[in-house]
Amino acid sequence: MEPEEIFEPGSKSSKISALRWNKYGYLLSKKIMTPESSNLVYRLMKLLEYLFLTLLYFCCRKPEEKISK
Repeated sequence: MEPEEIFEPGSKSSKISALRWNKYGYLLSKKIMTPESSNLVYRLMKLLEYLFLTLLYFCCRKPEEKISK
């Protein structure tokens, strides 16, 4: 598997992450009750976003095309 294939919508890793989100995402959202916990989740999501972008730019030859899809 090429590193670029990780980001394809129909890839195995994409399906696994979608299943995990469906299983745990809603339950996690029910636990966010205070502004502090909301801020913590926001910071963690920003960190994950930056990690994703870093991985995308290191693994893909033309990351702008992947982002625009």
